[in-house]
Amino acid sequence: MKGWMKITIALIVTFTMLFLGVYLYVEYNSKATFDESYDEKNWKNPLGDMGIKDADYIYAEDGQIEAEKIYVTILKQADKGNKYTFKDMNVFYQKDRDKKLKMKIFFESGEKKILENAIITRQPNAFIEIRGKESEEAPQNSFKIRLFDREGLWHNQNIINLNKYYFDSLRIRNKLSFDYFKIMPNITSFRTRFVTLYIKDLTDKEGEMKFEEYGLFTQIEQPNKLFLKNHGLDANGQLYEAENFDFSRYPDVIMDKKNNKYSKKNFEEILEINGNDNHEKLIHMLDAVNDYSKDINEVVDQYFDRENYLTWMAANILFDHYESSSSNFLLYSPLNSEKWYFMPWDYDEAWNFEENRAKWQKGVSVYWNNVLHRRFFEDKKNVEGLNKKIEELSSIINKEQTQKFLDSYYDILLSNITKLSDLKYLPVTLEEYKREYKDIPNMTERNKYYYYELLENPMPFYLLEPQRNGNKYIFGWNKSYDLQGDAINYDFQLSDDRNFSNIIKEIKDIKDLKVEIENIQRGIYYWRVIARDEKGNTQIPYDIEKDEYGQEYYGIKELDTDHIKETTKNIEETKNKEIHAIREEEINKNESVVENKAKPKIIYRTYKVRPGDTLFSISRKCYGYNGMVEAIRRLNNIKDVSNLRTGTILKLPNSSRGPIKQKIEVPLTYKLKPGETLFSISMKFYGTQEKIEEIRKLNNIEDINNIRIGTLLKLP
Repeated sequence: MKGWMKITIALIVTFTMLFLGVYLYVEYNSKATFDESYDEKNWKNPLGDMGIKDADYIYAEDGQIEAEKIYVTILKQADKGNKYTFKDMNVFYQKDRDKKLKMKIFFESGEKKILENAIITRQPNAFIEIRGKESEEAPQNSFKIRLFDREGLWHNQNIINLNKYYFDSLRIRNKLSFDYFKIMPNITSFRTRFVTLYIKDLTDKEGEMKFEEYGLFTQIEQPNKLFLKNHGLDANGQLYEAENFDFSRYPDVIMDKKNNKYSKKNFEEILEINGNDNHEKLIHMLDAVNDYSKDINEVVDQYFDRENYLTWMAANILFDHYESSSSNFLLYSPLNSEKWYFMPWDYDEAWNFEENRAKWQKGVSVYWNNVLHRRFFEDKKNVEGLNKKIEELSSIINKEQTQKFLDSYYDILLSNITKLSDLKYLPVTLEEYKREYKDIPNMTERNKYYYYELLENPMPFYLLEPQRNGNKYIFGWNKSYDLQGDAINYDFQLSDDRNFSNIIKEIKDIKDLKVEIENIQRGIYYWRVIARDEKGNTQIPYDIEKDEYGQEYYGIKELDTDHIKETTKNIEETKNKEIHAIREEEINKNESVVENKAKPKIIYRTYKVRPGDTLFSISRKCYGYNGMVEAIRRLNNIKDVSNLRTGTILKLPNSSRGPIKQKIEVPLTYKLKPGETLFSISMKFYGTQEKIEEIRKLNNIEDINNIRIGTLLKLP
């Protein structure tokens, strides 16, 4: 090579290295300057307060004029050692719900006709398993279908949730709720579709080789990374489903996954992981929520979005979603944000699913045993903010819009629930179905009325475990709270039956959080405490006792004198401030004692099953609500609730709410109040819906869903 060429190459290399060095120096120093100017808050929360917005376009194809057909063939399981059948899947699920049995299937959907014998040669493309936490006695199940990765997507989804909650007689509560969330700001929704399921079971040797119709289901989008992506959210973000989560710290369970004590199984008993499994942000948020030295408003503004939080809460109150304090919701946080957003989930027990329940199971008191919600709403300004949000949403969630949604469902529902596959399992008569369906538009206004009314009550509290010191029994409880700041007194009662029909000890107007009772004879008792404010508004504890038939008794606790902790110390309050001893003279002054040690004999009423009766209709007829279905079933050892024979004599279990014995004095006329309907009036005075038509005729009412507040009604 010539000398001048060598010199030229050397110069080029030298200038290149020099240029690269200058570039790297400038880049490094500019980055260092950026690092220094970018404060810690921005590093933790670079997305700032951008809020949350759903991708509205995702719902464009969700309109339906008929249910979509889905065909599932249960294939013979080729796995070595897997000899289970489709019928076994249900049995296996009932025995151990932590170990769900999955079966290989061939899945397809659409309107095409499928040859009955063509499917046999096809290869599996999905798994099917039982979904949800329905009662083991439910004659119908929900299913989850997981498509194999190679098979693509169905409506851009890889998991297909087919929901059929047997105890939701209307079959629309989930869909109605999520259709509403689609048109609300500051929150996301989930895609839903009505689906008719057909199953061919090739594992049943005795069965016919053809598709069997399983009836109408509601398909609900699966909350996972694909859901986040489809809705324009951060697929790399955290997404948790609340299983039993009240925003406590849970230090022994909620920890970094690198911790050698970390257990995913234990973690998911509290929060199911549906997104990023880095829990560091979650831990920081919970540390702040549980740090009582911090102002809760500052905590909420740092870690949550107020508009999203209040929208979620207000919608739950209007929908009467009373099972959303520690479960049935999701928490989402984008990767580059410290903000957390509430997402709605699982509304099949919303929309006044159970009208008669514990006093605290409506309104804000539902959420009082949740650390975040309790701290937040102890501030009156935040209650006012919730009131404002409820009024804002009432312009969206109202009678007219609900009716529009219902009208769009009606033809699909009617064409399916009247088919044998659904009709034979429908827990109500068609007349009852239509009556309840017509009442849905009135529910949100009624729930809003009850919300404001119940704000006046003290908040619920917990009873503590009773203890004994010598011949003294010590009963303690947590402190109640009044949103108006009223002083609260407590009434104590001790009884030898759950209905408190035989009270053997009563102490009224207690100002402290403890009483001591002497010389209680050996046996099993029940005790309760009622909180009462200055205006006479009352509240009961959170505690629930169940009898041998599964019937629930609210606000009471059992005392078994043979199994009680002996103590020489003052009882400790587990969730609030320490308990102060009540003066002996105050006990003596206030107590009224009824001595009666005889155990009452249990006497059951009976009921003769009539044509068209179901356990649901009998429960409503005899008790005024649906909640006694399981107790009636257990007491009468009924195996199949869908096969109730006419003429059968049923025992009716006793309950704190029934059977309805005492006659309520019915006035000649009654003035209609806000939120009331002929249904609620009939239940209030007669304990049954059966008087609705009689009241309507007596007052010449044409439309029972359009009665003016203040109307003076004649009562039969």
